[in-house]
Amino acid sequence: MRWGICAAAIALLWTGAASAQWCGVRVEPAVMEFDTVPIGASLQREIWVFNDGDEPLQLHAVALLVGPWVQHWRVDTAAVVLPPGQMHRVRVEVSVRHNVQLVGVVALRLECPKARWSVAVPVRLVGVDPESLYAATQNRWGEPLRQVLRQSLQQQRVLPYDSARQMVFLQLDNRDGTVECLYTGQRVRVPPMPPPTVFNIEHAWPRSRGTDTLPPLSDLHHLFPTLAEANERRSNLPYGIVAGQPEWQLGGSKLGRDSSGQLVFEVRPVSRGNVARALFALAVRYGNLTGFLTAQQEALLRRWHEEDPVDSLESARTRMIAQLQGRANPFVERPQLLERLFRVGGNADFPAIARPLLSDTLLELPAEQLPWTVRLWVVNTGFDTARLRALELVNPPPHGWMEVLALDSLIAPGEAGALTLRVGMDAESSDTLRVRLRFAAGVRPLEVRLLPRRASTVRLQAAWAVEGEFVRIRLPDIAAPQGWGELYTVLGTRLLRQQLQRTAQGWELALLRTGLPRGVFLYRVQVGQWQQWGWILNP
Repeated sequence: MRWGICAAAIALLWTGAASAQWCGVRVEPAVMEFDTVPIGASLQREIWVFNDGDEPLQLHAVALLVGPWVQHWRVDTAAVVLPPGQMHRVRVEVSVRHNVQLVGVVALRLECPKARWSVAVPVRLVGVDPESLYAATQNRWGEPLRQVLRQSLQQQRVLPYDSARQMVFLQLDNRDGTVECLYTGQRVRVPPMPPPTVFNIEHAWPRSRGTDTLPPLSDLHHLFPTLAEANERRSNLPYGIVAGQPEWQLGGSKLGRDSSGQLVFEVRPVSRGNVARALFALAVRYGNLTGFLTAQQEALLRRWHEEDPVDSLESARTRMIAQLQGRANPFVERPQLLERLFRVGGNADFPAIARPLLSDTLLELPAEQLPWTVRLWVVNTGFDTARLRALELVNPPPHGWMEVLALDSLIAPGEAGALTLRVGMDAESSDTLRVRLRFAAGVRPLEVRLLPRRASTVRLQAAWAVEGEFVRIRLPDIAAPQGWGELYTVLGTRLLRQQLQRTAQGWELALLRTGLPRGVFLYRVQVGQWQQWGWILNP
């Protein structure tokens, strides 16, 4: 038994021999390594499935099991049939969003006449941030990530409030001599500086809720120009969604009561993300002053953060703040960092819960090849170490047994572990062998079922049907670059040869009925090396 994610376990994880493959199946590569990838980049890799056997092979589905920081993955999931000697390419594409290490498996669900099982290809990626300012956030989340961001923001300069006010009107939000209200969209010409009774400075985190003294008083990240009326209406109210008739509204922003009856200020949609990211920066820099950022408030702001993403103006604004004050808003430059904080206004650590997932839950293996050597993968998608306490047979059938050949019993958050088993039972039995994985208290057990399978038939069968003006001949999605169909009279005279069309369901030959006489015809369809003869009726 191998304990933990240590050097020995990692060697087993990435270089250990795979479990037996059946029906001549070969999958390459054995491991998919993306290595180091800068965030913002998009990479593609390929997995090749080879049918080196003498029977058809079905690829039913492709599943991706990865850790908690899911990047933007695209995996070919379409079912396909591989005749003997054919191969199929599965594309795996990832767009990197987080500077963290990501480990998982791509599980290909396969079936041949003798077996139905999954081949798991381990995948590993290390996302990195090319900006040195964010290098310290590498592989950090929860409280460690918040501390890194706080230390960075604490290095910004403290500005006099009068200077900060002038910077907002004359530089940050000045577009060709006009300044726009955050809440209403109304504009005022600047310079000269507008009188406070017309336009003034809104503190997104209200002054009465902890920002009435330096340095938060003059922190440019949450200072915005606003129409005096809108600023007065907002006052120190929390943000929210007004339900029913508002008490005041202008330019898309509203004042009224939410569904619970609380008086709230609703920001116009175009400014919601800007407000949310400003409050998140303030909470990281100074803490949750006076408890203003409640759990309910934060949940709403996170939704606004998603609904109103960063645009070019907000990006330009935070870059200018970095020049004037010394630090940009990290949630504007790296919006995805918010995903790695459980709470901004509370404990940033995610609940310490392990969430192990198993690469396969049902295996149908050749009865004549007992005992079987089986390799499974466990991916921990949670935020606590998955501690495997026991492996057991559940209600084992007569003569059923199990031997553990190799095991990663401690799987860290975001990591994957392997276990290799040798299992046996009576070759004549039709019972199910159930192997249960038990983890530490609080984590649900996982189970895989193993069934003996006698050779069955995986049929490649064309089907035809009369549909309106067409007679259609349909085939499964056989892996091949192209296919052809031919139509013959019953005496063997060829009437036509036509290229097959590939659809979402497979291959198709569509024959216009008006171009054919009525009666019975022979057809031959060929895709790659596979072909079939049959007949159709044009009534």
